[in-house]
Amino acid sequence: MRFPSRWAFQVTRMNNCMNNFWILVALVCLAGCDQRIAPGPRANAEAVSAIRAKLTVGGAPAEGEAAAGGDTGGTESSGWATLSGSFKYVGTPPTPANVQVNAECSKHPVVNEAVVVSSDGGLANAVIFLRTAKPQVHADYEASSKDSVVLDNKHCRFEPHVAVMRAGQPLQVKNSDEFGHNTKIDPLVNSPSNAILPAGASANQDFPKEEQLPIKVGCNIHPWMGGWIVVRENPYAAVSDAQGKFTLKNLPAGRELEFQLWQEKPGFLKSVEVAGAPVKVDAKGALQAQARTGQGLGLGDLRAG
Repeated sequence: MRFPSRWAFQVTRMNNCMNNFWILVALVCLAGCDQRIAPGPRANAEAVSAIRAKLTVGGAPAEGEAAAGGDTGGTESSGWATLSGSFKYVGTPPTPANVQVNAECSKHPVVNEAVVVSSDGGLANAVIFLRTAKPQVHADYEASSKDSVVLDNKHCRFEPHVAVMRAGQPLQVKNSDEFGHNTKIDPLVNSPSNAILPAGASANQDFPKEEQLPIKVGCNIHPWMGGWIVVRENPYAAVSDAQGKFTLKNLPAGRELEFQLWQEKPGFLKSVEVAGAPVKVDAKGALQAQARTGQGLGLGDLRAG
């Protein structure tokens, strides 16, 4: 295997039945960001100090950055930072299996979307979200919090396969096919729903509370259809695109932040290694980092398996 950076975060186990499943996550902070991994209790202090000394890059604050507006909650931000990167599948990816469908769906090629990898190894539909409670939220998110998130029954699959939304944000489930579907959503905290959708129909759903786990979406009429919805209190959640790329914009700088990584097949990451040294994390494998205004830092590569 070849890795583009010498600083790797390696997840050695996600569950007992996934020994051959590997993800490579490249996390890169763009302008206006300094990210540092907090090693957790009893980490290899020498290794962590060496990484920080080699990676930290100083810089002057961007003009107007510290003056950006914010929302309520948490420690006051000293500015804003954008985290961008990509998820990579390490090794030979599996070929998505064709799904056996009924006659009305036979004209649409349907495959199992549990693991979707691009030609250059990008892993689609992986999730990163902020677990830090009540973070300060940038004012730019105020307007978008009222925009509807659309989950479509299209060509006998859900589009998108993984949807991200804020608690209380409108969710519209719709049916773009010429035949009926239902959209069954099974939250852990919010009330479940099962919208019956004739051809061309739509329905609005309400999830006023945050969900700690991605919630499953299905269709009883077409049981191979499956998708996920991530419902978070804050807007700092993203799903990797077809090339495995993601971006989290306008994160609060100047405080320690906790991030969670998730993918449908393995679920949450369970253990992490930094530069070959194991780092203790919580039961859900949360990663900690700190963004500072006016500095940039490449976090290198996170390997999961």
